[in-house]
Amino acid sequence: MESIISQVEALAANTNELGRQAIQRSLRDLQYSLETPYDTAMRFTGLHLQVAMIKVGVDLGLFPALTQSKTPVTVAALAEKTSASSELLRRVLRYLASTGTIAETGTDTFAPNSVTRALDQPVLNGGINHLFNTLGPAIQATPDFLKETNYQNITSNTHTPFQKAFNTDLACFDWFRSHPEEFEWLHQAMRLHRGVSWLDVFPVDKELGKWSEPEKAVFVDVGGGLGQQIVALKEKYPAIAEKGKLVLQDLPETIAHVKAFGKGLEGIELVAQDFHTPQAVKGARIYYLRNILHDYPDDICVTILGNIRDTMGPESVILVDDCVLTDTGVPWQAAVLDLAMMTHLGALERTRGQWDALFAEAGLKIREVVVYNATMCQAVSVVVKA
Repeated sequence: MESIISQVEALAANTNELGRQAIQRSLRDLQYSLETPYDTAMRFTGLHLQVAMIKVGVDLGLFPALTQSKTPVTVAALAEKTSASSELLRRVLRYLASTGTIAETGTDTFAPNSVTRALDQPVLNGGINHLFNTLGPAIQATPDFLKETNYQNITSNTHTPFQKAFNTDLACFDWFRSHPEEFEWLHQAMRLHRGVSWLDVFPVDKELGKWSEPEKAVFVDVGGGLGQQIVALKEKYPAIAEKGKLVLQDLPETIAHVKAFGKGLEGIELVAQDFHTPQAVKGARIYYLRNILHDYPDDICVTILGNIRDTMGPESVILVDDCVLTDTGVPWQAAVLDLAMMTHLGALERTRGQWDALFAEAGLKIREVVVYNATMCQAVSVVVKA
């Protein structure tokens, strides 16, 4: 067995991201093929429990306690540190070790592994809280919601399992604004790095060419949140500001937060703009939308795109940084996002055909698609007027 494991590790060390994912899928399929029906039933039984116990670990600070210790930590030491019952901790830690979340090194003694260290990151802590507090209840409500609606596709952002789970008539993002702590968990989760940046692959300098109009905007980050992408763009292409203005847009409350706490935003104009209203910056060379359109059903997307289309100049393009699902063999990570969009927002991750239809309805068309993260089907679609 050790020889087989070593061979797999060597294979993974000498392949790319797609190869690594293929290895994981093969190992998963092998594991499932070796299961008895009882094994399968027990695996399903533990799915809900796994996230719940990781949430307990996050709440108690177990993962930083383990990662920050230079030696394995005993149950007694963790009980003293957390004020939790040692009997309870023993049971929780034993379970977390059984699922590979932490390592068991001896009787009542535990240490971190790679999963533990990942869970010690604040952004992943935010993701766990978002998953348990917000995603979880809506997912749990989905079977009953689908039964009540005769298993029809969900296309309204105010009639989804989310509204059923939280007993609200508000659309998901409107609900978040009245629940700031949950909104902050979402913001933290969205900062989780996906491994590959669009700037590593998409040729911004080639797209801009010799274009230079300092009085106009060269790059408008529409709904750009805290500005991570436009800051990264400025760092990678420091001379881009000579070509035109850099503009970060988001809702007034987000822009106020960025002004107070943002970093690396020197030379970037901060503009309050709701992308559901007409675009204020006219004739920009690039309008950039990252993970915006997957949050909305088609009719709302057409309005968002129309607001930009009406302000585009002859050389303007829209860069839509979003999933472009493959027609077959969609990776599980992208399939998860698709159903998360459906259950909370009445939205979806789209195939190339669905994107073509959406853009056509908005009077636009795709000029080219540049895939930069095949695992997530993440790509930049260069969109121009039809």
